[in-house]
Amino acid sequence: MELYKVCLDLIHSYARSNTGKYRRTGLGPDEEESCEDLLQFLKMMTHLTVKDYIDFGSPHVNYVCESCPEKLPTIPHQLFLTFMDLLETGLHNYGPEVRILCLEGIEGVASCHARAGPPHSSQTLTDVLQHFLKVIFDQMLSASFDMDTIHSTSGAVYAIICYHKESYLSLANSLISSQSDPQSQSRLMEAFSLLTPPSLPLDSKRTSKITFRKNLEQFLPFVKATIWRHIPFCRMYAFYFIVRPVVM
Repeated sequence: MELYKVCLDLIHSYARSNTGKYRRTGLGPDEEESCEDLLQFLKMMTHLTVKDYIDFGSPHVNYVCESCPEKLPTIPHQLFLTFMDLLETGLHNYGPEVRILCLEGIEGVASCHARAGPPHSSQTLTDVLQHFLKVIFDQMLSASFDMDTIHSTSGAVYAIICYHKESYLSLANSLISSQSDPQSQSRLMEAFSLLTPPSLPLDSKRTSKITFRKNLEQFLPFVKATIWRHIPFCRMYAFYFIVRPVVM
């Protein structure tokens, strides 16, 4: 506890002296050297939350989102929002390794509170996870989406759906209604019904998670082809995403 106190005092001292020094500008790899001090602080905080460096008495090696996800929404409101904002920054501005860690963190928080049930949830948490669901969906439907992250992406999306299915239904309806072509709307309705069919129980069982991931892998190319087929420049990409599952 003394070590924690010293580190916390150090972080507070640094923050007071450097407020506003860095902004969310999406620093690239070549610019990381210019904020080496901040990277060292982030590294120190990571070490403090991993059992490899400090033994919490648990037999498992865990990160904070996995070891105590139920406590995150109970921390001061602004601190919680800042923490979740950092996760979103990781989703947007860094490589696949960081993105996977952020997705796993989101999955941990959503899964924990999905199991706890409504009495233990909060409107702030619901709003934040609903926002993350849209962010993740936007990334999945983009041309630059890295399929190597599909496992973590699927886990985060599934956990949020289990926590608050209404957010998922609202997102699906929004995407469907955004299509002006009735045929495209019909295709998207079919795709979403296959992604989360009535036969899929929204629970924490491993078999359900695997089923959802398989559904998602089929859902993505179908939906991308539907959305992009009215954009002339993207018709070639639409064809690619239709053919790719067949030839692989």
